[in-house]
Amino acid sequence: MYGTAYCTDMDQMRNFLAKYGLNEKEIDVYLACLQLGEASVLTLSKRAGTKRPTTYLILDSLMAKGLVDSFKTKQGITYHPLHPKKLLTQLTNLQSEYEEILPAIIGMYRSKEDKPIIGVYEDYDVYDRIAEEVREFVETGKEALYFGNSEHFYTNPARVSKWLRTMRNKRSHCREILCGSGPVQNEYIKTVQELGNPNFQAKLMSDTSDPVLTEFGVWGDKVVFFSGEGKDLFTITIESKKMADTQRAIFNQLWKSINA
Repeated sequence: MYGTAYCTDMDQMRNFLAKYGLNEKEIDVYLACLQLGEASVLTLSKRAGTKRPTTYLILDSLMAKGLVDSFKTKQGITYHPLHPKKLLTQLTNLQSEYEEILPAIIGMYRSKEDKPIIGVYEDYDVYDRIAEEVREFVETGKEALYFGNSEHFYTNPARVSKWLRTMRNKRSHCREILCGSGPVQNEYIKTVQELGNPNFQAKLMSDTSDPVLTEFGVWGDKVVFFSGEGKDLFTITIESKKMADTQRAIFNQLWKSINA
């Protein structure tokens, strides 16, 4: 029974020392040093099962880590372990030092986290992939926003049908600002109104003296910009809370300025 308990304690010690940063051979030599108290390199190497030249290197490493010390005798250099409580003191000091620099570390982590993720695409299929992502997003009850000239949207009737089926559900939230005053925009506004979803609204910004050649969408922390048509369409996606919030604020100001 004693042997089992001893093995368990030894395993726990080895696991802890490994977490502290010691490798297997360093653990062997350090435990040998604890058991022997004071010993020469030769004695320690025999007890730990390590070669003598290697044991010298290991002891240098253990001394650098503050676990072992040495002194000279007539017989040569003798090594001894420092009190095990010193290890706890070192860990406490290390924790204090880490707590002091933690704000700076968190600051670096956040700056990395806030860095926008940008994607640039030149294939037309990306429009469908983004449309599918937005459909899934609005179905969760969160709002998506769209601004632009959506005439090219009708080059793909299936895409329009999918979108309108999604927006028929009152759980789906979206607001859209359409530029221009052509029959396509007017018909779309009428269709949106007929769906009867109070969370799906569209407004027409018809008094634009300059053509709107780029459109954008916002959902969650993502912003997407589309430019061009057909094979010339290219897309830029930006995943950034700051960018999304900014575009959302611009959209809301435009929305307020347009009469329903």
